[in-house]
Amino acid sequence: MIDLLGRFGLIDEAMNLLNKMSIDGLEVHASVWGALLGACRMHKNFLVAEIAGEKILELEPSNSGVYMILAEICLASGRREEAYSMWIRMKEKGVKKQPGCSWIESSIGGKVFLAGDKTHPEFKRISGALNLIYQEMDIENITLNVAASCEAIEEAYS
Repeated sequence: MIDLLGRFGLIDEAMNLLNKMSIDGLEVHASVWGALLGACRMHKNFLVAEIAGEKILELEPSNSGVYMILAEICLASGRREEAYSMWIRMKEKGVKKQPGCSWIESSIGGKVFLAGDKTHPEFKRISGALNLIYQEMDIENITLNVAASCEAIEEAYS
């Protein structure tokens, strides 16, 4: 029910239902708070997103994805220092982010890429191609998304 309300942008109604569940003594699992967090992220309701994220972290303190989403939300709302403090908090608690992973298949086979993996046999060639893409994006005045900014902050402060 929380997921459905959230997907339709009825964030306050979803939050009210969660509060009622708590008052009635029902246990609200992290996955339910996660559904609300996802909806808040989609509908840019940063205030409730932070509440949902903190509830998840109470239940699952080592959930690296929630730290990432909260940092992304802070960045999206112009709060770089809070995004940075989220990284610090994550580091202090010993929570490690799982590296991003991509698969590409072509007629000659498949390739797996891990974010930050400089041991890939074609790392230099891939980096060169990415740099060309970034240069073209810069020329066309296309900006990277918030998730990329999130990764840049992580690299800068780790």
